Order: sequence, then C-alpha cells, then structure tokens
Amino acid sequence: PAVDNITTFDTILDVVSDNFLLQDSARLLRTEAHALGIIANDAEFGKTKGEIYFSLTPAGYGTHPFSKKDSTLIIDSVVLALSYNTIYGDTQSLQKVNVHEIDFDANFGNNFAGYRIDTAQIPYDLSVLGSKVVDFTTLNDSVYDVRKRDTLRLKNQLRIQLNKTLANRFISYDTANAYKNDSLFRANFRGFALKIDEGASPVKKALAYFNLSSADTKLVFYYRVKSGSVITDTITTEFGFYTFNAANANLITRTPANNFLTYLNNGNTNDDKIYLQNSPGSYATIRIPGLSSLSNRVIHRAE
Repeated sequence: PAVDNITTFDTILDVVSDNFLLQDSARLLRTEAHALGIIANDAEFGKTKGEIYFSLTPAGYGTHPFSKKDSTLIIDSVVLALSYNTIYGDTQSLQKVNVHEIDFDANFGNNFAGYRIDTAQIPYDLSVLGSKVVDFTTLNDSVYDVRKRDTLRLKNQLRIQLNKTLANRFISYDTANAYKNDSLFRANFRGFALKIDEGASPVKKALAYFNLSSADTKLVFYYRVKSGSVITDTITTEFGFYTFNAANANLITRTPANNFLTYLNNGNTNDDKIYLQNSPGSYATIRIPGLSSLSNRVIHRAE
C-alpha cells in the first residue's frame, strides 16, 4: 500500500542447470527397508536393480536349536519368509526371485554402520537353494501357516520354499562348533543372497521393499520327530534377524538410459530439464549468475 512508502519491482534472473551422475556413499542400516527387484527400462531413467544379502541366525548359542536332535528328525519343508513393506513401480510385475548362499570366503558379516548401497558384488554360490515367481500384487495377501496345534494367518510376507538339504546341514552342526557362538556359526554359514532371475521374469517394472528386522522375517524349519516307526511330535524351529545381527546389504545398481542418458551426454552445460533420482542416482547443479551483481534489497516473494 502507498502508506507503507514501499515500491515493489519485478526482476527476472537466468538459471543455468546441468545434470550429473551421483557416485554416492550412502549406507543402509539393518532397520531400513531393503529393495528387491528390477525396473528394466524406465522411460526416463533406464534400469534399476536391487538385490539383498543377509544372514539369519539362531536366537542364541550354547544349545542346539533343533529339539530332540538325538532322535530321528524328518524334515517336511524349509521356508524363507520376508516381511513385506511396500512397492515402488508397477504392481502388476512378475519377477522370479532366486535364493543363493553367500560364499564362505566372502568378506561379509556384521556391519552396524551399514554397507554402502554401491558396494561391489558380494560373492555367492551359483546353485539355487530355492526360487519363486513373485506376483507383486499378492505380496500383501494373507497366507496360512499350518502347524501342529494352530493355523497362523499371515499377511505382508513373501515365502520361498528352500531345499531340504539346507535343514539337514543345520541339524548336523553341533554346540562344540557352529552353535558355540556367533562367529563360529557365521564361519559355517555366511547368509543368503536374494537375486532376480531377469530372463525368467515376465514383467520387470517394480521394486518391492522388505523389513529384515521384523519378527516376520525368518527361516522356518518344519519337521517331525520319529521314535522307532512312530511319529512322536511335529515341531518348528526358527532362525531370525535378531538385534545382534547386522549382516545385511542392499545393493542398488543404476544403468542410465533413455532421456536421462541423453541429457548426461549432450555436452550442454545449461540443460532445460533436471533429472533427480534417489541414491545412487543423479544430482544437478543450479547456478544463478545474476545474483552476484544484485544490489541489496528486501525480497518478499521469489519463484
């Protein structure tokens, strides 16, 4: 208003912007959501791939985790369960998840500071312990876990059946070695590598996120106890991702393509569009050269 004795002027300053790849050192903690899946060809950015590496352990050491281990144990099934959190991308995705064992000689273990998401490939055994073609629309559906005296209704859980030989291996371990302490257990079993089989995945357009620190993330052994020719009991044993466990990594790989790649390689230092992608992804510089010569003033609105 004129009574304020203030005059407002309109000033336009040019903006100079440029796109760059982000070589990031971000780390993912054990309690954060881990991404698994592939977006094969985003129309703007190109390809994104997420894979998960983690270890599941007994709840404690000094005792054998399998009940009545001195009896005959008949393994019915082994199930790897992951607590589902959310999804990014096309919920109609169909992707095949393969479960591998991390190599014994891999430099992988507890890291409470978190592994970098751009960590180089962690070595793993090429043999597949179990696999499943996952319909991403069903990840929040209910499933039923039938046990001896109860039937549990589970929700938001990805369940993959694994090879029974893994259970027999864990049963054969003893308290003088693998079950004596955490270090010896990890020397015998580094953990799991969850990877997407690209060739066997019909629709690769999403990432699913899982919570490793949830009680619903676990390795479940279903077995029966046999005495002579009689089945005397039906039991389950669970390994989990407990608070003392920080052996987890979520490796995210970006392969720029399409419009983003065009802008990265255009040789132009003043792009008319900015492409921003979460780490490891992209960053942009925005310069306003006219600011250096702008006189002192009060700015009451900037756009």
